[in-house]
Amino acid sequence: MTANPQTNLDFGRGYRLDDEFRKSMHALKDAYDAAGNLVVAGATGIKEYDLPKMFEPGSGRHLRYKAVFAIGALASLELRRRALEPLARYWGFGLCQPKPMTAEERAARCEMALRSLGPVGEQALMRALEALP
Repeated sequence: MTANPQTNLDFGRGYRLDDEFRKSMHALKDAYDAAGNLVVAGATGIKEYDLPKMFEPGSGRHLRYKAVFAIGALASLELRRRALEPLARYWGFGLCQPKPMTAEERAARCEMALRSLGPVGEQALMRALEALP
């Protein structure tokens, strides 16, 4: 037994491409499954009977790049990260953790979200601000 363990064998760029693509597609399939066929069909504009075929290898159907964006917007942060990491890694980049929001940014986003709800949100905002000194 040697002191140096064997490093990972590099099977070439083509193998890495297939491997990273497969990892990304698995994450997109998980995001598709989590959102549901009907929701993804509405978000992507793809017929609901065509969507499942796009995740089957050798089906002859291809997932549109624009649809990847729509599916990602429906997915959780963890699934988006799993889908994006293989592409970033293959292109020589890495992903980092998002920066935490400042208290001011958090308050501004909460206020904007409440105001976007219309009169109900405005009333909730007013009630919340009246409770403050």
